[in-house]
Amino acid sequence: MVLSGPGEPMPGLRWILLVEDDPAVRKTLAALLRAAGHAVTEADGGKAALALLADHPVDLVLTDLGMPDVTGWEVARLVKAHSPHLPVVLLTGWGEQPGVVAEHQGVVDRVLGKPCRLEELLAVIDDLTAGRPA
Repeated sequence: MVLSGPGEPMPGLRWILLVEDDPAVRKTLAALLRAAGHAVTEADGGKAALALLADHPVDLVLTDLGMPDVTGWEVARLVKAHSPHLPVVLLTGWGEQPGVVAEHQGVVDRVLGKPCRLEELLAVIDDLTAGRPA
């Protein structure tokens, strides 16, 4: 199942693909990002996200790590294979695992722990999309 958010982002803000299998987390995070002015397309898992990317250009992918079927690492790897310069942020509730992150170096642009502060997430979005046309 795939859910798409309404409207266009406000000028200077971004279109974000949010990949999260937990509906409560996905809806809450999408609402917060929309309140900050971003447009959000929601996907309930990796397969749905990959199908969406073919038809919906986005400025940034925000993906959960632990999902059934397709993990966040796999989503990131496939996104980068298709669009190497598209920023990917991985959200994980598993805590920092330096060995795992090192193993996947270059696959994601940032790793953030869940829950993360909205200000931190917005700063990462701004940082990773700076200089890119909105």
